[in-house]
Amino acid sequence: MTEGKKLYGAIPLEARAAEVDDNEVDKRRAQAAVHMMNINIDERERRNNIGNVLAAATSVYVLWAALYADDGGLEGHILRFLTFIPLGFAAGFKISAKAGL
Repeated sequence: MTEGKKLYGAIPLEARAAEVDDNEVDKRRAQAAVHMMNINIDERERRNNIGNVLAAATSVYVLWAALYADDGGLEGHILRFLTFIPLGFAAGFKISAKAGL
């Protein structure tokens, strides 16, 4: 990540104009140093929301894979095993939001 970029949903994009004054920036930096986090509160909330959406989508996928797509063959087992992909991303976003890293 380079200077002048900010994370939006874990994607580095050009930062917008200053959103807060310098005193607030200093206060947030001190808070981040104490709590050992390197992403701001807005990004943590975005990651938490992304994790919630992925968890809901994973739940729908699991129901579909278990009730409709699994015919007892190899393809059904593979489809159920693929549940770990969105589940892993959902857990990763939720953990990142909680830890602030």
